[in-house]
Amino acid sequence: MENRRRNYLINKPFQHRYAVTLVTLTVLLCNAFILYGMLFAGRDALLVQGYDFLIVGLVELALVLGVWFTSIRASHRIAGPMYVITRELECVGEGELSKRIHLRDTDMFHAEAQRINQSLDALDSRVRAVQVAARELRVAQQTGVDTAARLEELLSLLDGLRTSGEG
Repeated sequence: MENRRRNYLINKPFQHRYAVTLVTLTVLLCNAFILYGMLFAGRDALLVQGYDFLIVGLVELALVLGVWFTSIRASHRIAGPMYVITRELECVGEGELSKRIHLRDTDMFHAEAQRINQSLDALDSRVRAVQVAARELRVAQQTGVDTAARLEELLSLLDGLRTSGEG
């Protein structure tokens, strides 16, 4: 079996923000629970004194560490696919239309990756059709055959593509 080292921090700013948010929420909820127990429980009020503060602090620290590591691991399932999608789409932007998005079984965004791959398949097919029409036009021009029909076919294929430069 392959022994691969896992790097759980793929997008550090996002993953740290995610973890800090969850840890902050955890601390606020724990402290709210403790304060409620101390102030509003009536006869059964939570009395924390002496070493109890140390125990409460250690339990809260353990909880914070657990939430931190769990959130980093959970955010890895989001940041990893986003990294793969970004990397593959950058290659497509550079003209490598054969790229497709392949995610791990445990990753999020499988449905989105499948839709992106379907869109890339359609784009690849359209570009191939334009390439074929352009080659046929070139051959027709070189052999002296009437190019009007081939040119119309190529223009028709190009009209099916909308670009950001169009109004």
